[in-house]
Parts: sequence; C-alpha cells; structure tokens
Amino acid sequence: AMGMEPMGELPAEPQPPAPEMDDMFNGQGDIGYLDIPTFLRKQAD
Repeated sequence: AMGMEPMGELPAEPQPPAPEMDDMFNGQGDIGYLDIPTFLRKQAD
C-alpha cells in the first residue's frame, strides 16, 4: 500500500496520498507524500 515503503525507498517524485492516508490524516489531502515525515515531526512536538 502507498505509504508503507521503508524510508530511503521513496519514489523519485512526490505522489498523492492514497485514500487510506487521507483518512489517517483526517482528509488533509494537501499533505504531499514526501511531506508526511515533516507532518509527523510537527505532530510529535
């Protein structure tokens, strides 16, 4: 599933979040695939 790949094996270009990722992030579909780590770091603060 999209978003389950290990870090370091990200696709060369940003990809839109899969529907399950939109649900996980409360439908915030503007969060790009490559922006998810930054989003998680902000949530961890």
